[in-house]
Amino acid sequence: VDAMGGDNAPEVVLEGVAEALVEDPRIEVLLVGPSEVVEPFASSHARCIAQPASEVIAMDEHPAEAVRRKKDSSIVVGCRAVKEGRAQGFFSAGSTGACLAGATLVIGRIKGVQRPALCSVIPSPVAPVVMADIGANADCKPEYLVQFAQMASIYAEKIVGIENPRVALLNIGEEDTKGSQFAQQAFALMKEKVSNFAGNAEGRDIVTAGFDVIVTDGFTGNVVLKTVEGTAKALFGALKNVMTSSLKTRASAPTPTAGLLCWESREYALSAMAPATPRPSRTACSRRRPWCARMFPDALPRRWASDDPYRRAAKEGRRSAAHHRP
Repeated sequence: VDAMGGDNAPEVVLEGVAEALVEDPRIEVLLVGPSEVVEPFASSHARCIAQPASEVIAMDEHPAEAVRRKKDSSIVVGCRAVKEGRAQGFFSAGSTGACLAGATLVIGRIKGVQRPALCSVIPSPVAPVVMADIGANADCKPEYLVQFAQMASIYAEKIVGIENPRVALLNIGEEDTKGSQFAQQAFALMKEKVSNFAGNAEGRDIVTAGFDVIVTDGFTGNVVLKTVEGTAKALFGALKNVMTSSLKTRASAPTPTAGLLCWESREYALSAMAPATPRPSRTACSRRRPWCARMFPDALPRRWASDDPYRRAAKEGRRSAAHHRP
């Protein structure tokens, strides 16, 4: 874990690590950062090991250049620990670009993978939807999307717990002939090489969970994701304002408001993650949104155990959604 990543590091990160250690007795944390930060914390918390790192990559630094220049930064040292087998995954709330660069340059890619991708879990009211790419590759070739689909499918099945995930290409229509030349070429390749490819998805299919995995280029994916986030934030804000606008509405608001706050919290935690999976069992995970301590325990993939109630609800919701799919 990068102790120096995020808007309010290291205090918020340390608080989140402490909560995660208490909530999940199975995890052990290798805490990476300046010795004066990580060593006192590790000495007072069981299952936490300090890994000193003398440098920090700032949010405004060029990701690849910073990773190459700052060999003893918390991000590079953390990725190196994964590469050497001393950790099974690396988590940072810092620069997404630096995490991606570190995962690619230090941990390395699977042989044959041309570009790593960032993916996120869209917490639909029906069931979670995995989306890739959400910003790693603004300029793509059609063959990149084939690999994004294959990697995101594995993530959806092994981490999120979606059985036999259905993959779709984000497009402006359902028909095979819709979209730009790039989209049509990507469609043809995915139809040929992705066994679980189910066709084109339109923007409305994302939140309604029409498919399990949505694949697109990083530029489009990032715009879509932030549009969904902004819409959700505006809707939650409007609902809260209505429920607290008068004495009468405030009196009837506690029960539904509590439910909405619970869903909003879960939505924030799930969609805040952006895992880059350059290797099947070695993952670098970065946050994309303003971070707080409460989100850290939920950001660890191991938290999504088979007995997780949200995961069970996702399976039930997906079975129900299947009746409404084409």
